[in-house]
Amino acid sequence: MQNLKNIVIALVVLSIPLGLGVYFANKSDPTDIPELINASYLLNQEVAIADFNLIDHNQQAFTAEQIKDEWTFWFFGFTHCPDICPFTMATLTAVMQTLKEEHGIDAVRSVFVSVDPIRDTPERMKVYLETFGSQVIGVSSAGPELDRFIKNMGIVAKLPEAIDANADYDVMHSSSIYLIAPNNAIAALLRTPHSVNDIVYNFQQVHSNYSK
Repeated sequence: MQNLKNIVIALVVLSIPLGLGVYFANKSDPTDIPELINASYLLNQEVAIADFNLIDHNQQAFTAEQIKDEWTFWFFGFTHCPDICPFTMATLTAVMQTLKEEHGIDAVRSVFVSVDPIRDTPERMKVYLETFGSQVIGVSSAGPELDRFIKNMGIVAKLPEAIDANADYDVMHSSSIYLIAPNNAIAALLRTPHSVNDIVYNFQQVHSNYSK
């Protein structure tokens, strides 16, 4: 009798997480999640961008307050990058121009986070980013704040063990783009290969879903 009682209790306990799983699954309607191209929709997870306190290319403090109430694309790279970084930044510039000229969406900026703060001083980033227009912000930090932010964002960035600021060295880094919503939530993760048409399409899907 006692064994039967224990079995009943065990079944009840096991049914609790199953019931909760069914409940939460029903609460999340998959039809509300837009289909993106080579990207993951994250806005429904309500995850805020990792806290940060960086320095921009004008040597001003750059915190979450600077991106509040606007859409921003975030890319992590370095100014000495020979191909991926300039291509990605040029793509984002074209995306912002397309959104403005063809869709009337102007409140969008891109944030370039340098993972190479030793060489990428604010002065260098300012010159580097002039090519990509005034809607681009360059940020970094020479202290542990940058390492902490990169780690919290799930970005992989590997510098050489011995660094000479005057040497020509490469930096291994992630090439995905984060789309951050006006409420500072991570809206989408855009994977390579990046194209203007795909990013514009993905932005429209996320933007229309956010506006509901």
